[in-house]
Amino acid sequence: MKRIFLVVFCLVVVFSFSASAYCQDAGFAKVIYVEGSVSSKASVDDDWTSIEVGMLLAEGTIVKAEAASSCEVAFDGSLDNVIGIKENTEIVLESPIKLYLSKGRVFTLINLDEGSTFEVHTPTAIGGARGTGWLTDFLNGVTTFKQFEGSIYASGKDRDGNPLGKIDLPAGFSVEVEDSQEPGDTAELGENDFVDWNIWRRDLHLRGLPSLAEAIQDEMGDVFDPESGFAAGGRDFVYIPPGSGAAGPDGGVSSGDITLTEEPPPPDCPPWDKRCWTQPEEPDYPSLSNHR
Repeated sequence: MKRIFLVVFCLVVVFSFSASAYCQDAGFAKVIYVEGSVSSKASVDDDWTSIEVGMLLAEGTIVKAEAASSCEVAFDGSLDNVIGIKENTEIVLESPIKLYLSKGRVFTLINLDEGSTFEVHTPTAIGGARGTGWLTDFLNGVTTFKQFEGSIYASGKDRDGNPLGKIDLPAGFSVEVEDSQEPGDTAELGENDFVDWNIWRRDLHLRGLPSLAEAIQDEMGDVFDPESGFAAGGRDFVYIPPGSGAAGPDGGVSSGDITLTEEPPPPDCPPWDKRCWTQPEEPDYPSLSNHR
């Protein structure tokens, strides 16, 4: 009976994609976005298989993104803990709080409970934090950490993998770590360094729109496109009461939450016209000026 209950519980977690961590037996991370050629395998001895959105990835999974390819992997349903795997990159998901980057670039957005940390390891360095956003780059034997939000600790690694020269890296700075060396001098990021990060953060923020569009179509019978708005009925405005939630992988919206109108709602209501669906309430993305 206990085994049956565990199986049923895992299935519920997998298919509901809740805000909590995924069932460990089924996989602790979920693929939420794929572009181009991205593949994975359970171990070094297995064959590569193409990754698809919705796949669950277990401990030890190796993920590889080819040229002009990328993917995003979430560790929870609220998109508070996500990694962005960029082109020409290979990683190993060693645990829910640790990944190994053997080559390429990985964006990391982490918001963990107090007492927990997430670490990115490379052949030459370790970078980790509880709540922050940063880029880890490993190219030509050198690790580069670029810090965009919050701060991380960074260290080198000796031949046995032990930390060397741990430092705190604040937002707006980068550091390079060479093989068997302590971290070098920190350098201030330029405005161009924030471009890729901000684009990724914006795109991640918009991932929930398709599921919201499906909720509107399924429950209210209106065809909706995040780019062009409502295709029928001439009702260009949507009112969503505060606290109902308009984004996220689960949509979080029902017919009781949504009012579609031909005219804007009254002035005391926060109306969103159809153009706002492409950029709804975007966060205050970081820039160099924020850190001066």
